[in-house]
Amino acid sequence: MLVFIVKRLLGAALLVFAVTLITFVMFFVLAGSRKTVGGGSGFAGHSQFDTSGSLPTQYVRFVGNIVLHGEFPYSPRLHESVGTEIRRTFPVTASLVIGGTILFLLISFPIALLSAMRPRSLLDRGLMLFVLIGLCCHPVWLSLILFDRRMQELYAARVSGSAILADRQGELVAALGRHALRVPGRLLALRRSPG
Repeated sequence: MLVFIVKRLLGAALLVFAVTLITFVMFFVLAGSRKTVGGGSGFAGHSQFDTSGSLPTQYVRFVGNIVLHGEFPYSPRLHESVGTEIRRTFPVTASLVIGGTILFLLISFPIALLSAMRPRSLLDRGLMLFVLIGLCCHPVWLSLILFDRRMQELYAARVSGSAILADRQGELVAALGRHALRVPGRLLALRRSPG
């Protein structure tokens, strides 16, 4: 068991290293070279980022600022620190993940129990088909077909060009905005349900 935990922790550390390295290269190294060549904007174009030293030194400084001080770089697109945006959007993201996890547990436990009680039966195969459809279908299509009538109406208005539905397009978009987390939460639950 200890070997399994150590392997998982090493894998997580490697993943964090890879994600931070790719982020650093994309937003600081490539954006910095673009800034000097074409005058484009990027993270490296802001005075907050210190470009002195070698690339490994800059990477260590980048990760150190995030880990030790909680200081994220400035985003020229958002005109504020990335940390501010993360703090603002974290409650929405957390509610989506927690709600989706609760829903997928509520879906997956009954499916697993029914499949275990009647292995190789027609019910077991039907439940397996249900789970496979949930895993294989594109999330946008799945949300259009299964979950939200307002999304179906909005899609129909855009495809058919219907004047009646097109008049209601603003109302439908507003309704989608009010209930924006319902559909992604359901999709997250359905796509994560084990077979």
